[in-house]
Amino acid sequence: MDQDVVTDRDVETYETDGVVCLRGAFGREWIDLLAAGVEKDIANPGPLHTIQQTANDPGFFLTDFCMAQRLAEFRRFVLESPAGAISQRLMRSRRVNFFYDGLWVKERGTPKRTRWH
Repeated sequence: MDQDVVTDRDVETYETDGVVCLRGAFGREWIDLLAAGVEKDIANPGPLHTIQQTANDPGFFLTDFCMAQRLAEFRRFVLESPAGAISQRLMRSRRVNFFYDGLWVKERGTPKRTRWH
């Protein structure tokens, strides 16, 4: 991880607000890798996926979970990207455990509300 990605101020913001925006934290390689993984998941969703709208609803809204268990793109991102180091720095932790991944794909203009958020 580029040490400049997470500053001391970012850590303080995370501790205070519980969230921080880290623009540019992931290079184009990682973004492209995840984009390819998302396309694979849309084409062949996993057993935990849900299509969130009915057949009569406009747009497209899919949720899926645990992609890293079955798609190489997500697995590589989890294991090799700076995500773990970034999380570790933000939480001032010696260790970070990956629990699971979640995916929300919602086309622009899809009126179905996003539950949980």
